[in-house]
Amino acid sequence: MNSGTCRQCGCGLAGKQSPAVYCSRKCFGLFHRQAPSQRSKPFSVKWKGRKIQESVAIAEKALGRPMPKGVEVHHLDTNPFNNDPSNLVICEDKAFHKLLHARTRVIQAGGDANLHKICCKCKAVLSKSDFGKCKSTWDGLYPLCRKCSVSVSAAYQSKKRLSIEGRL
Repeated sequence: MNSGTCRQCGCGLAGKQSPAVYCSRKCFGLFHRQAPSQRSKPFSVKWKGRKIQESVAIAEKALGRPMPKGVEVHHLDTNPFNNDPSNLVICEDKAFHKLLHARTRVIQAGGDANLHKICCKCKAVLSKSDFGKCKSTWDGLYPLCRKCSVSVSAAYQSKKRLSIEGRL
């Protein structure tokens, strides 16, 4: 039995069969007639005996074969409902897909993806030289700019000092 909610109207699905996502045929029809931008999730389709996202099926059709394990599909305009083949990029792995999204965010914020990075605390677009080096991140740079890194470190040290003083 399913205890989720209908994708269209939001009512409970108690008592429906397990894979049910709509409370009725009416809600199913209404959901699938909506404009893609109004849908909550991209379409899943049955393709060559597998249930996959529509974008993956389109990419596989363009490729002429099933996509290898670990390969992901990226939407250039970041709209998961725009599955036009010219809007899809096949990424070799999750890391490359994340890189495309990070570069897109920098460009949308008005920076140059080759020279700038966005600080995850102050959200400023800064030169990559304003970030410290970090071996464990995908781009080799710390996620916080040096200024934010200093303020976060100072706040942590003062909190640590207060906790030690409280124990004495």
